[in-house]
Amino acid sequence: MQVPLNAQQAIINLPSADITPKNKLFVMNESFVKMWGTDGHWSSTNFITYGLNENWELAITNYGLKSDDLNNLSLAFGAKHSKRISSIKILDDVKITNGYMLPVSLQGNGVGSNFFSHLSFRLPKVKTRLTTGIAAGTRQVYGRDTVCFIGGIEHPVNKELSIVLEYFSGTHDFAGIIPGLVYHNLKRDVVAVVAYRIPANNISGDYGFVFELGKYFDFN
Repeated sequence: MQVPLNAQQAIINLPSADITPKNKLFVMNESFVKMWGTDGHWSSTNFITYGLNENWELAITNYGLKSDDLNNLSLAFGAKHSKRISSIKILDDVKITNGYMLPVSLQGNGVGSNFFSHLSFRLPKVKTRLTTGIAAGTRQVYGRDTVCFIGGIEHPVNKELSIVLEYFSGTHDFAGIIPGLVYHNLKRDVVAVVAYRIPANNISGDYGFVFELGKYFDFN
């Protein structure tokens, strides 16, 4: 089974083990939509990444753009490093991935932090990637200061389509489970995501749909 080399840089919200290819920009918009009830609303996260080499990418991310609450807008600057360890007896493509973002409040609420570290690997033959690790961040990203467990599953159906699932523990704005589909049109280098968010509890946001659209650009 062929697995695309240039996959998405996040499973959905959770940063993946993939790195933006060298000298390419990746631009993506993510929108969360609650379409029902009297409190229907949407929120958006936007990011740009740039591939330095096969192990490093730089990123700029905008958090907190919401139709019903504009009290936590921030702009974050950071980087991600992913390194292949090796393949061992029963696992393929083993990687350790770390990242750090420096979120700056656009409304005078200070400077925070956002760190993650995870281990991931592919299962032989089926090529499913499993990810497990931790994340720690402040209110400028998560809505409250938090340390949480993170996990993900990425299963390639073919070279362009994957079934994914990600999980954040805790009671912050990202806590919960999101299953979805990721489609990467290799000819146009466009990535589209359709997913559904299941919050961990009643203080971690709402149930709703997640839509993402991104594209790679050459930047030589």
